[in-house]
Amino acid sequence: MTESAKKAIAVIDNAQQKGALVFVTREDCVGVTPLYKPEVTVINLRLPKAKYDNDADVYDIQGKYMPKREIVDRIGEATGLVFIREGCRTWTELREDDIAGKRTVFMSEQQAKKRLSDGSFRTSSVQTYEFDPVLRAMVDFNVTELNAGTKQTKLRDGGKTLAQTILENTKVARQRAETGARLRVIRELTNMPTAFSKTDAAKPLIFGRIAQNTDYILQTPEGRAMASAQALGIDVAALFGGRKFPAAEQEALVSAQPVSEALPEAGEAENEETYLLEAQTSADESSYTADMQGANGSEEKELFDPAGSAEQAPERANGNSEFETLTEALDQWCEAYRELLNVTLKNGSNPYQLAQAELDANNFAATVETRKAMIVRVKKYLEANGVRI
Repeated sequence: MTESAKKAIAVIDNAQQKGALVFVTREDCVGVTPLYKPEVTVINLRLPKAKYDNDADVYDIQGKYMPKREIVDRIGEATGLVFIREGCRTWTELREDDIAGKRTVFMSEQQAKKRLSDGSFRTSSVQTYEFDPVLRAMVDFNVTELNAGTKQTKLRDGGKTLAQTILENTKVARQRAETGARLRVIRELTNMPTAFSKTDAAKPLIFGRIAQNTDYILQTPEGRAMASAQALGIDVAALFGGRKFPAAEQEALVSAQPVSEALPEAGEAENEETYLLEAQTSADESSYTADMQGANGSEEKELFDPAGSAEQAPERANGNSEFETLTEALDQWCEAYRELLNVTLKNGSNPYQLAQAELDANNFAATVETRKAMIVRVKKYLEANGVRI
């Protein structure tokens, strides 16, 4: 068991003994690989000191305490949730009935994922939230029918009318719909209730997340090797746990091994940051270096030549699982080695920015081949800077 796991479990055990509400288990903290480490966060809610206390972290709803939006978002961050772009959208629908007449209703869908102790992800269901500005105002004003008379209803003297409240609700309706769906996703992935009793709300809340162990990755050869295997989609548990690979996995592992070509020593080349790569002719390696080779398969190109990223491969198919795997791999490398990559080279290029441009959701020219080529570029640059992958 790693030191970080021991510390996390100690926090959980200590919190449970003091009666805290724990939303992370000991099993969640025991990772399959030291490539990841558990992080535990303790959140204490500020309870209202009066009926209307703006400084409180919760709403008092008929004796039940519901955490405010900013607190639930903080809990989502403490759990390491990542919202999935493809699972999130907001739209409007037209409604008409005898109760509230013709109006616009705002709808939102949100979906997220959280990392598990073995590095894989648990994905939430797609949560939907509907916000109707008119009906919400009518409920707040206890009005059962919308007409010219009821629109002028006020809850108290000098207060806003129902019509004014409908306008204010409409102004923030899109945001309210998105927030409602997002909070539902957070509650699903954290197993947290919508509201707490007064007794439970006064207790500390314990949440945990799995983060990349960048210290282990950068400081140990094993960590760098495991990060490389993870980025290339190799089964890390099998690679370092002794399990034999099936034939297909073994073939993938062999093709993913680092190229043994010699790298320039410091100062050996005129510009060591933009050294040239020898093109590879091996059939097993050629697919990873397609955009780095010339027509004859032996042309050399600079590793981070800004013009080198302009080449385009055939359009990718929608839902390509290989493309998604490579995208996640490249994103993980950028996260793990950001400090090394985010520098300006002598030729004016920035490896981290080039990788982010490749990962940009609006980069419609990106393909499986461009993803593979960028992974090779990043790998070669890290090797040249002392990170042996």
